[in-house]
Amino acid sequence: MVLVALLMCSVCFAETLPLSWTNPGTKTDGTALTEAEKAVAVTAVEFKGPSDTVWTVADQVPFPGNTYTWTIPDTFVPGDEVSIRVRTIVGQLISEYSYRLVYTIPVVLPSPPAELRKVD
Repeated sequence: MVLVALLMCSVCFAETLPLSWTNPGTKTDGTALTEAEKAVAVTAVEFKGPSDTVWTVADQVPFPGNTYTWTIPDTFVPGDEVSIRVRTIVGQLISEYSYRLVYTIPVVLPSPPAELRKVD
């Protein structure tokens, strides 16, 4: 019975992860992003699970946005390590990726049974 409950909990797992970053104000040559470039700029939020071989785009956040609340897909289970990264896209110009953030899905154990007693 406990095993069934644990398996069911891993299937119904749902969690969100708030993310934030600092948007670039310049290009790699030091010149400022123009207002026209900022108007089309987005930050791509990507993730990859422990057995994934490719990164998946979760969303693209338009400038000047620098926060995103990611709903972790239910394909991940407690204990999985998920990698997250972002990069800025301005038309055909694409930045390098940010450093990778590694997040471990929390393992939340069920409460223990209560009121154990002998049945006559």
